[in-house]
Amino acid sequence: MKAVCLTTMITVLLFCTDGIQAQTTQTESPKAGSEYNVLDAWSGIWNVQGELRDSISSPSYHVYWTLTSKRILNGYALEILHQWKTKDFTQNGVEITGYDPIKKICMTHIFYDDGTWLNSTPTFTDKRTCIEDGAMYYPNGKVEVSRWTWNFSDDWMSFIVKGENLKDNVWWKAFEGKGTKSN
Repeated sequence: MKAVCLTTMITVLLFCTDGIQAQTTQTESPKAGSEYNVLDAWSGIWNVQGELRDSISSPSYHVYWTLTSKRILNGYALEILHQWKTKDFTQNGVEITGYDPIKKICMTHIFYDDGTWLNSTPTFTDKRTCIEDGAMYYPNGKVEVSRWTWNFSDDWMSFIVKGENLKDNVWWKAFEGKGTKSN
């Protein structure tokens, strides 16, 4: 009797559990429409060589910058792994960029392995030019306002990029480089 009762209870429990799972099973989420293809500007692997300055008066030094990126979350966002290499250090970062098809702007957050993070809004001003306004937040509390101008080639396989920082109401060139897409 105990065995029959226990078997019946287990069967009822399994039946109810299956019913609950069947009711809460989610359908596949919709894929992002073509209006999100703006994110493809940075998709793939980009190798950038450039010159960086830490301040208006400091000398420039060479930087190798790699961006490895792919669309995620059914195409609604872009994940980019950053690596900056110089003679003296290597910095890694993780970026998540989304796109607002109504306002026609991207929203970017990058987090670096030294505790620094960046918040920006890249916006295409024409077919091949993107202006990215943002701010870099350092662990010591310092905030640096920046503007990046990305000029893509007609085939989307290369770009020229210029990064500027704002100091005392003056924009100064902090970075200048050229990037090529390897896939």
